[in-house]
Amino acid sequence: MPYLYIRHKVEDYDAWRPHFDDHDKARKEASSQGGWLFRSHEDPNDITMLIEVADLAKAKALVADPDLKAVMQRAGVVGPPEVALLEKLDDLPY
Repeated sequence: MPYLYIRHKVEDYDAWRPHFDDHDKARKEASSQGGWLFRSHEDPNDITMLIEVADLAKAKALVADPDLKAVMQRAGVVGPPEVALLEKLDDLPY
């Protein structure tokens, strides 16, 4: 199954998080199967998401949606996000 990888900096994680949570419906409509949210140990405003998606075309449409860009601006995202569509190859051993 493909994954959507998004990394960006935010002005303030605590102010950003409610916007992210409110955008959950759009992620579900884009075929999100859930995922993981990370932040850097060095910079708590450096956010990375890895979202499993069932439909690559819907995930691409979400990334291109002007509403997502507007939400990111309101949420305090700083600069353009780093976005990639990934394919899982293997589970790595311990």
